[in-house]
Amino acid sequence: MWGGTQDVGRNKSEKGLCQLRNFVENLKHTVIVMSVPYRHDLALNSCVNHEVKVYNRELKKHLKVFKNRCVI
Repeated sequence: MWGGTQDVGRNKSEKGLCQLRNFVENLKHTVIVMSVPYRHDLALNSCVNHEVKVYNRELKKHLKVFKNRCVI
């Protein structure tokens, strides 16, 4: 499974969070989830990088309830 900055920049982040949460919820194995990296070709205060920041915060919040996950 792979997602990235382009998905977040296209306003698909809520759908991605729901799908990832469902995926982790249905597994009994340990899941390692990597947060979305910032776009280094854009300014740090760009709207895309702001959405990445919000997405990563929500990602950690959504997956906090599961014991079989690790967000890096």
